[in-house]
Amino acid sequence: EGFTSPSSLLSVICTASPCATDTEHTIGTLRTGFQLRGKPMQPPYFVEERQTDLDAAQKAERLANRPVLPQKWTPDHVKQWFAKVANGAFEKVAERIPSSTDGKMLTRMPENRFIQLCGDEKAGRALFRLLHEEMDLCKQAQKENNPKPGRGRAQTGH
Repeated sequence: EGFTSPSSLLSVICTASPCATDTEHTIGTLRTGFQLRGKPMQPPYFVEERQTDLDAAQKAERLANRPVLPQKWTPDHVKQWFAKVANGAFEKVAERIPSSTDGKMLTRMPENRFIQLCGDEKAGRALFRLLHEEMDLCKQAQKENNPKPGRGRAQTGH
């Protein structure tokens, strides 16, 4: 009588499994829940079936968040770094280097070249130090994001 009486109310609770192996079962449960409404399934009440490779999505997220080593910077990365380092204090220095200067070229420059670019010994040394600090930070972040196999685990003998 609860299904057919116009004055009765019916509540349906469908549970969905987060497990990929239960996808077909979950879809069947949701379809049954929609059918119990007593109306045909039609837009906007349709089920979109989609699977996502979580490993690939997680890897893409890790890659997106991984810092780029200064040695691999493009000329645009170099200009952006000059614009943001020390709150933009060295932005004008970027105008003094060739526009094709990439990260590999920048990281190979000696400290004296930074002093020459800045026109001031103290500022040049500071800029050189900031670049090398950036390199160290990126290397450390990459080590944390990509731990070597076997680290932190007990080694087993054969």
